[in-house]
Amino acid sequence: MGFPSSVVEDVLVRCGRCCCLCHKFCGVKIETDHIVQQANGGTDDADNCMPLCFDCHAEVHHYTASHPKGRKFTPAELKSHRDNWYGKVATAGGVATASSSYLEPDRKTLEQIRSKISPKYLSFLREHSFGHSFPDAALTPGEQYLATWRDVNEEFLDADLEQLRADFAHSLAEFQWELVKNIFPVESRSDWYSVPSDWEENQPEHFREIIAQLNSLASTAAGKYEELIRTARRKLSV
Repeated sequence: MGFPSSVVEDVLVRCGRCCCLCHKFCGVKIETDHIVQQANGGTDDADNCMPLCFDCHAEVHHYTASHPKGRKFTPAELKSHRDNWYGKVATAGGVATASSSYLEPDRKTLEQIRSKISPKYLSFLREHSFGHSFPDAALTPGEQYLATWRDVNEEFLDADLEQLRADFAHSLAEFQWELVKNIFPVESRSDWYSVPSDWEENQPEHFREIIAQLNSLASTAAGKYEELIRTARRKLSV
């Protein structure tokens, strides 16, 4: 058994087809999860339903009681995350101007983000070709931003802006993950990195694919950030 279609339709509207945990927009890539699993007596009503992206759905259930590591999500915590997000979506309503009560705290959140993502870092994402080496320090702003982006004190109150913030963070994380897998220290300078030059000689097709992928992911992350800033400036009148 699963949730009735009426429940699924209701919760997807209430969450705006965004994940209730990380807040990114999912479109069709969203699942409705039982907060209390059916095997443990969970029901198929809306109060026990939580829309999640694929990644967060896996994360919520990635806990083994026989070998516990980390902190398990509790039903009360999950419901709180969900209801807080429902509230943001209901209040924001997708309108062009944020609620007046949101303006000042969301302006502060915007400034926090802009202080971390410098114009220099944005230019790096936009303009650097990853067929060339680069200094380790060039990646520091992105790494530092991703280390704290889940802090609830850095969330936008406005649901539209929070969705865009999550989209940017996930796009940046995807870029960073592919980068970590494919770059190594330059032999002559340990504080510089590049895709190995011998790949270009021994695996030219693979080398070109990696470079194209990294350039594309970096550009996408920059675009997501710029979309967030443009929307925030319009909604927050800054």
